[in-house]
Amino acid sequence: MSVKPKLASIRCTSCGAPLQLHGGGHKILTLNCNYCGAVMDAQKEYAVLAQFKNQRKPDCPLEIGMQGTFKGVEFTIVGMVGQDAEGEWVDLLMFSPTHGYTWLSYENGHFTFARRTRACLGSALWTQAVKSTVTCGEQTFRLYERYEAKITYVAGELTWLAKVGDTSQLAEAIAPPWLLSAEKSADESELYLCEYVEPEEVYRSFKLTDKPRMRSGVHPAQPFKWAISETVSRASRPFAIFALLATLFIWLFLDGKTVYSETIPVGDTQAEQQTREFTITQPDRLVALDLNTSLSNAWLYFEITLMHADKEVYSLGKEVSYYEGYEDGESWSEGSRSATALFKVPEAGVYSLTIQTPEGGEGEMVATPPSGSVTLEVREGFIGSRYFFILLLLSGLGALWHPVERWWFERRRWQEVEEDDD
Repeated sequence: MSVKPKLASIRCTSCGAPLQLHGGGHKILTLNCNYCGAVMDAQKEYAVLAQFKNQRKPDCPLEIGMQGTFKGVEFTIVGMVGQDAEGEWVDLLMFSPTHGYTWLSYENGHFTFARRTRACLGSALWTQAVKSTVTCGEQTFRLYERYEAKITYVAGELTWLAKVGDTSQLAEAIAPPWLLSAEKSADESELYLCEYVEPEEVYRSFKLTDKPRMRSGVHPAQPFKWAISETVSRASRPFAIFALLATLFIWLFLDGKTVYSETIPVGDTQAEQQTREFTITQPDRLVALDLNTSLSNAWLYFEITLMHADKEVYSLGKEVSYYEGYEDGESWSEGSRSATALFKVPEAGVYSLTIQTPEGGEGEMVATPPSGSVTLEVREGFIGSRYFFILLLLSGLGALWHPVERWWFERRRWQEVEEDDD
């Protein structure tokens, strides 16, 4: 059973504004007025110790006095401290009569739950380089960053005398969802073990009905959680492996048997040329016709007819173009010197090809077809790997989705500190 804190109220000894006390325990040293900025001594009849006027309250969805349950313990927010270090965040002091003090920090939509720890001294955080490992208890962390923070706002009950403008040095190491934070000032040093808390959990704990604010950036301790991409990647891996093996097997063993190969001159003439005869024995399988040219910065259009017993069986047109050059210190090329056509023959037997190049030219203009040569190769029993390659491409993208997303997430996490380190 949780113990409810006893509530009371007083008037600010500086401005007279009503201030509620939330039973912050016997360690409370100061009460900070959020109306006039007065800092009062909680143990000496709330005598004014200092005053900071025109404080700007930091943006935070939580308020002093709210109660929430964490780790099965009910806490009350009793104090608020705004801090700045090239970015503003809020530290909320929470108190439980049975479990004492803890901190809940808010920054750009992210929350961390922190308690003091004595599992290690934390001295390594001040000497190690960024990304080096730091051991605390049985846990290993990676040093994230060191920086100076300045207090910009104080309100409510606090366990120490906090003044606007006070600075402290912080060093942090991470092992998401955990963050080890060492803090030292002129008077003391502390070590905290912080745990990243999902915003939805915080809102449920404090019974907030609003939708959690959108998170900005990646918090140092934020764990990587993308269930959809992980599911898709896991499901895609078997298909990617199968498609890869099938594609390799086809390329190595089912690329077809060469039944004809010949190099003939092309260009300068539009006359029809007849090839040697060749025999196809597998009419139920695909036949591949490869054209490999010697073109350079030119193009040719081929008209090809497959002949059998002096009869036209199949005709096709293929354009081949290839361009290359050197520009701005870099070589470039586009197009291809080769092309492939696939077809089936009606029956086994002896076949031949007729070749004609009615169009072509240098550059992109229609002109006299450039002279050169083309090597023709006919392969029977060809099995195409196109569909397996498409499956490989799609499943490969699916398999890579999760690791690439994780890499991008981690890059965003470390980008700022790595840039500062450089």
